[in-house]
Amino acid sequence: VRDRSHYLEAGIDPRHFSNWGLHDDVLLDDAFDTFMELSASGQPFLLSTLTMDTHHPAGHLPVACQDLRGTGEVGLVDALACSDRLVSRLVERIRTSPYAADTVIVLASDHLAMPNDLTHVLRDMRRENLLLFLVPGMPARELSVPGSTLDTGATLLSLLDPAHDALGFGRSLLAP
Repeated sequence: VRDRSHYLEAGIDPRHFSNWGLHDDVLLDDAFDTFMELSASGQPFLLSTLTMDTHHPAGHLPVACQDLRGTGEVGLVDALACSDRLVSRLVERIRTSPYAADTVIVLASDHLAMPNDLTHVLRDMRRENLLLFLVPGMPARELSVPGSTLDTGATLLSLLDPAHDALGFGRSLLAP
């Protein structure tokens, strides 16, 4: 676990932190470097990263996205555009790395948006959590099956080994 103390001890400038944690630009660069190190070891691993810059009520804009400041009607729009840019960049870096063929990428939301500067827009929209698996060699498809965030781990496990379709209370969303 790499927390605020870890990054401060590593010499990361305090301007790269919000009240919620390390800004996503620095975090995702570190995640990619860690991905490359772990991949080079040749051992199986799970690397998990939690982004925070789209946190309510108005989001946070890291140094790498200062060019987006003021592009949206509210600051959260800028934070969402930045997050889209940074996460897309990380996914592309992983998918073009020498280790792409052995890597499953999971993009998931942890909860629906809390009250924020865009609540008036979101109020009447259908809202769902995101769970996206990018699996080498697996064609894209969309599933509409009932599930919960508890099913994320079980679904990932079933992608890695189809003989396993349960993990704790979770069940694979791919199971019949």
